[in-house]
Amino acid sequence: MPPVQPKAPKLHSWLTTIIVILLLALVAVFLPPVGRNTNDLVRVDDERVANIAESINMNRKQAIAEIVTRQARAWENADAAAIVADFAADATFIVPGSIFEGKQAIRAAAQNHFGQFTEIKIKIKRIIAGDNQGAVEWDWTDKNKKTGKQSYAEDAIIFALRDGKITYWREYIEEQSQQSN
Repeated sequence: MPPVQPKAPKLHSWLTTIIVILLLALVAVFLPPVGRNTNDLVRVDDERVANIAESINMNRKQAIAEIVTRQARAWENADAAAIVADFAADATFIVPGSIFEGKQAIRAAAQNHFGQFTEIKIKIKRIIAGDNQGAVEWDWTDKNKKTGKQSYAEDAIIFALRDGKITYWREYIEEQSQQSN
């Protein structure tokens, strides 16, 4: 006599049916309908990502432009504290013939300049902004306190940022002829 197979309880059969129905429902919800162009869905996501990226990029450019503008105004106002406020503690500041390391050295260099020159005026001509770096071209005029001579220079500056603070600032200065007042 062949062995008797036990019968599966009816509950098991109903449970299997319910699970299959739920799986089919999930597939129908999460897969796009047949014949629908999924490129449209991807394009929408790409556009959204591009818009977010552009917004972030514009915010960075704006932040860099604000730093450059603050630096120009701080030099014009002979405000060494405002100058160093935008620099990281370990920043490097380079001008032709001199390298200043750290905020204290940068502050001392600015104060030394203010002791020798007055009537500083800066005209920002161009700002180029990248992710964490930038460049600026500006025209600089000042007046020597001892001689009274006005000087003019075209200045190109390359700088790098970390966490919104300047870590590297290098100036390439082309001085023009000095004029007496």
